[in-house]
Amino acid sequence: MTKEELQATLDAICKQNGFDRAMYLGNYKGEDIYKPVFDLAEGEEAFYGRPCYLHVKGENIRRSKDFKEVLKIMHYFFPKKN
Repeated sequence: MTKEELQATLDAICKQNGFDRAMYLGNYKGEDIYKPVFDLAEGEEAFYGRPCYLHVKGENIRRSKDFKEVLKIMHYFFPKKN
């Protein structure tokens, strides 16, 4: 699957679940991590519950297993700033 095909597939998964697209965050433990996002106008906010990430390894795409995995990913990509 090309990068463009992967992005289209991930965007379609996001749209099926009420989001606008998938945004690449980076690599975590050998998987590429994507965050479902809304395309909001500046100043707009969206509240939608617990976050979930899309994990890509090769041709396999999965959602985060559980909230514990979500928290580990959040802390990895969005570390607490002191």
